[in-house]
Amino acid sequence: MSEKLKNGLELTTSLQLTIELMDQYPVKMKIKQTAKAFLKEVELDAAAEYLKVYNASHEFALNAVKKKDELIKMIAELDEADFILCSDFLRKFKDNIHLARKNGLVFFDKIM
Repeated sequence: MSEKLKNGLELTTSLQLTIELMDQYPVKMKIKQTAKAFLKEVELDAAAEYLKVYNASHEFALNAVKKKDELIKMIAELDEADFILCSDFLRKFKDNIHLARKNGLVFFDKIM
């Protein structure tokens, strides 16, 4: 996955979550409209890169976006103490990603 696409998907997913959170938090309509306009521009910019991945594998592309969205929502729901624990867990995962890819769930059982 290209760096531009990776960043574009992260940004669009984060912006979508921000807009969803704005529905639950009283913000001025102008702020929400600006956020939606920004999201639209980022989506347009990332669309060409995303289409390359989507055309190669529709299922993979859709699942990747859904999983990123799911993870962002889970992290957003954590209180600060749990977020710190989650952050440390993710850092260990990232530092040992080669083992996680090789061993799958066994890797997580050992960490937990």
